[in-house]
Amino acid sequence: MNVTKLDQLLYLKTCTSNKIATECKYLEHTEIIPKSMKQVLYHYLEFYGRYLPLQIKVAKRLLHINKLVPIYVNQQTILFPIRPQRSPIQCYINAKHIVAMHAINNHIIIVFEQQIQLIIDAPYTLIYNKWKESLLLSHLIPLNYAID
Repeated sequence: MNVTKLDQLLYLKTCTSNKIATECKYLEHTEIIPKSMKQVLYHYLEFYGRYLPLQIKVAKRLLHINKLVPIYVNQQTILFPIRPQRSPIQCYINAKHIVAMHAINNHIIIVFEQQIQLIIDAPYTLIYNKWKESLLLSHLIPLNYAID
């Protein structure tokens, strides 16, 4: 796992195959990791000395939300989910690298830096609100806690 380039992470997505794997898309390359999404999240947070349940609890308290809670990894990586944890296909998007979003038919096209695109089948308002919550969290955590 390439943890040193976590600042360049665009999104994490569950691979659609018969084996458990997670696709990690960076600015420069894509990496397929043969671990579940939760294991990958634990590993990334562990690298920065953070604990996933604690990060979720802090975000819930600061944002006053209970579902689809964003995860603060570092100042350049705030991941927000677009599907519930029990969903077989999960996707976590890094809010800091989003440049634009637009809806076409029933799909959302998220444009990242370097014109990399991700097409998602989810409501536009959900993605937009989670993006705003994630950016708010990136400002609230350094103000309320001695992080970064």
